[in-house]
Parts: sequence; structure tokens; C-alpha cells
Amino acid sequence: MKKFLILIALSVLVQACENTNETSRQEAPLSNLSTESAEMVLTVADKLQRGEVVSDADWNALFKTKGYQAYLIYSDSVSKKAMLRETLELVFNRARSQELDSLLAIPVIKMNAAALRLITLQNIHALKLNMDKARTFLDAAPFEKIVADADSIARAYLPPGFKHKPTALSDTYFISADPDGMVTSKAIVIDLQVAIEMNSMDLSHLIAHEFHHNYRALSTPQTEDPFMSAINKVHQEGIADLIDKDQPPVSKLGLYPQMIIDLYNNDYFNTPTKLAQLDDIVVQYSKGEIDYQAFSNQISRFFLFGGHTNGFYMSSLIKKELGIQALIETFDSPVAFFELYIKAARSSPDDHQFSTAFQDFIESKKGSGG
Repeated sequence: MKKFLILIALSVLVQACENTNETSRQEAPLSNLSTESAEMVLTVADKLQRGEVVSDADWNALFKTKGYQAYLIYSDSVSKKAMLRETLELVFNRARSQELDSLLAIPVIKMNAAALRLITLQNIHALKLNMDKARTFLDAAPFEKIVADADSIARAYLPPGFKHKPTALSDTYFISADPDGMVTSKAIVIDLQVAIEMNSMDLSHLIAHEFHHNYRALSTPQTEDPFMSAINKVHQEGIADLIDKDQPPVSKLGLYPQMIIDLYNNDYFNTPTKLAQLDDIVVQYSKGEIDYQAFSNQISRFFLFGGHTNGFYMSSLIKKELGIQALIETFDSPVAFFELYIKAARSSPDDHQFSTAFQDFIESKKGSGG
């Protein structure tokens, strides 16, 4: 699934990494990191800059690389391929420089399909200005160490007695697209321009965020319950965001416009109100004032940003009031996560105090994915 990854964080958790068990440090991480797609992008870009023809076969070869195969998995893959091809041609074909300059002058005012195209254009143009840096990154970055460090960092957020071992962690691929990231059940896809603006430790923390999801999935019960699915997203992102995200308010989200930055910050700080609304929905359902379908519909689209903002707020409050270890010990239980928040909020008068009806409802969810 597409996730709105914020790839600009500086870690505040180096100490946790240093405390990681030495044995786990020495184990080879079960993950591959591939630069194939990114390297082929630069090859295509070089051809375009030299005025050479990039054939349909060249484009097909690019989009058949594993990185782009991991990226192009949704129903809009055909239109995305066309958009990426057009954008790369526009940015790197010198004969189209005037057209490029005109488009780069257009401000991004609201988020829609046209805005995504503009942001992608701006991002790939930024890559054009950093080609030497990109080549150095692909040639010389310590990728094996980056992945090994990511694994160690992710393990630092697991309970000491955690025994599960994955057959594999997500593979990581670099591509060129919008200034964001994408995560599927089997892959981490990171934009090249975003990656080259990060140092090795930042990149390790970014990948560790996703590795933590891999480890967590080994012991978190699967569920089709819409309520449990929703709070599971909030929980998994909330604890993983402690690994790699800056505390809001943030002043920049890559190349995304101010309206998205404002929405992100507002949704984070609006968490107490958001949770009060969630409380009301649950109470209405518990009392029979809304039926299951209405409840399911409201819950399934309740949390914005894939649960990142509200989950990060909740985990930050829990960490402040109860300590990080409480979060680590309950890392695979979304019900326990909400119970921790309820406990932490009692010491914080500005935070929502959940109703008894909500607490009874969430207590009833134990054993159903919680």
C-alpha cells in the first residue's frame, strides 16, 4: 500500500541503537538492497541529454526492473508509466528546456492529479541538478552497512524476549518518481532524489521503520475487523515513527506544498479532538444508534495519513508519560496501545479522556487481533 512516508527525519534514537544486543548486530540482515532501477534511470537520462533516441524497448526495460515492478502495482500503473516517461523526457531533453521552465514556474496550490505531476516534475528536475551526487551515492554508499544498521535499529524496538525470526525482511529499491516512498508487503521503494539528501544513518532509520513493520507482523494477529484494522495502523505507525520521524510541527515535507504540511501538522495536533470523535462513533455503535455498516464505513476512512499523525501523537504522549519500554513491551497489541494512551492521558488534561463505554468496547476486542 501507498504510504505517505516523510523522508526528512533526523534520528533522536542513536542511544537505543547502541544498546542493541551484540549478537543481533553480527547476524546478517535478511534483506537485499537494489540500485538497478536508479542506475537505469541515469542511463536513460544521459541518453536524453545527448539527444539520443530512447526506444520503447528501453522504456520497457526500465519499467520491468524490480524497483519499478514494486512501484507499479496498482490499477494506475499504465498512467504512471506514461507520466514518468513524459516527465523524464521533458526534464532531460535539452530541446524541451523552454517548456520545462514554463512548467517549473507553476505553483502547486492544491493536491490533485495535476499537482502530483508537477511535484514529480520538480523532483526529477532536482535530480537533474544533482546527477554527480546521485552517481556517487549509487557507486559509493555503504549499502550493506545501511541495511545492517537498519536491522539493528529495528530490533532495538522489540521486546528483549522476542524470538520470532522472519524468513526475509523487505527488500529496498531506489527509483526516480515523486518525492516520497512506497511500501508493499514485500518491498520498500525510495525515490533516488530523496535518498541522496539523507545521510547513511538517516537512511538506516528510514529502512528500520519498515523493518519494524516486518518484525511486528510476525506476532500481530491478522484481523478483518474494521475497527481493529484501523487501530492497528495507528499503532504500527505510531511506534515506528518514533524510529525515524521528527516531532511536529514540521516545516518541510520534501517538495510537498504548504497545504500538505499544514494538514499534516494540524492532524497531529488535532489528535485529542480526533480521538474524541472516535469515542463518539464507538459509543453510537455500542448503543445501536448506528448499524455495523455505517460504523465500518466511518472507521475505515477515519484516520488520515495512514494513521501516522495520530499514532505518532499517541506514542509520543505514552513515551513522555510512561516511558519507551511500555511501548516496546506492547509493540504487537493495538488494544494494549490504546490502553496505554488512556492511562497516559490521565496525566494530561489537554488530552481526550475516553468514555467508559469506549474502554469496555476496546476491552472486548482482546483476542480478535488486539
